[in-house]
Amino acid sequence: MALDISRIRAILFDIDGTLSDSDDHLVARLEWLLTWPLFFLSTEHRHAAARWLVMALESPGNFIYSQADRFDLDSLFIQMLNRRSRSRSDKPREYWIISGAREMLAALAPHFPLGVVSARGERSSLAFLDQFTLRGFFRVVVTSQTCRYTKPFPDPLLYAA
Repeated sequence: MALDISRIRAILFDIDGTLSDSDDHLVARLEWLLTWPLFFLSTEHRHAAARWLVMALESPGNFIYSQADRFDLDSLFIQMLNRRSRSRSDKPREYWIISGAREMLAALAPHFPLGVVSARGERSSLAFLDQFTLRGFFRVVVTSQTCRYTKPFPDPLLYAA
């Protein structure tokens, strides 16, 4: 079955893994943290260990966050993360963008309404979009605080629509 482009009314993007190279960024940060405790390993082995840890913790982390959302504790979770990030430093967090993402958005924006639907908090989502001057491409930005429930519930997608 061929894709019927005339039926597309809008395109929604996630941030993590779609616009932001969040896994590789986390792997690089973790690899740096493992330098001293795993000094006896080669750079390649430390990188592999960091990659394995990020991938191994992703599913349990997503499960914990979805359960917090289910029991309406996600806003407390986001407040705690926001407070932690504010207390760590006045320096804004650095994000990584997927190569070609900006060019893709620039090519799509004249033809389709674009939106973001992310399970990230509002502060982090907007900080990423602002770091790469992407906010202007999107008609709507839906974060974990926009609706009562976040992804994988349908609420954020319905809100964006």
